[in-house]
Amino acid sequence: KVHYKVERTKKDSRWYPIARWDWLYSPGYWWFAPEYQWYPGFNRWGCMAPIRPWWNWSPDPPEIVVEGDAAIGEDGTFLVDIDTAAALASHSDSDHNYNITAEVVDKSRRTIIGNGSVLVARDPFKVFTWTDRGHYQTGDAVNVGARLEPSCSQPRFSCPPAASLRDQSGSGWQGH
Repeated sequence: KVHYKVERTKKDSRWYPIARWDWLYSPGYWWFAPEYQWYPGFNRWGCMAPIRPWWNWSPDPPEIVVEGDAAIGEDGTFLVDIDTAAALASHSDSDHNYNITAEVVDKSRRTIIGNGSVLVARDPFKVFTWTDRGHYQTGDAVNVGARLEPSCSQPRFSCPPAASLRDQSGSGWQGH
């Protein structure tokens, strides 16, 4: 017999390009722009400011989705159904992390605890782009960096500031 509990928390992932003083001030220390929450869709594609350690920020507390007891199968596993419909209806603006904890008492009355987590993301990956400056003159070379990161936060592709870009008409710009 196994006792299990599934908790849901919001998953907030913010990534910023590496900068010179990250080791001291933490990633994104150079962030200076306000968030444009009023702009349609900004919450979906915008880049949010970093959460500073001294802000005493706390995310939403964990929510217990399901808890109960189950019989262990012959192969030592058990199945638990996690209904994500309620989270989708009330928290559709964020990704969710489901933490699963299982406790088993063996024949010698030892309690063995195992845990794991499942990420339920809105998008399979995110693309981050940046430039090395905020303003350019017409005709200036623009250094652009890009990073493709899947929802599981393990970077798959990162390109240096050299890239080839195309506009909607198909005209291309060559990077250096």
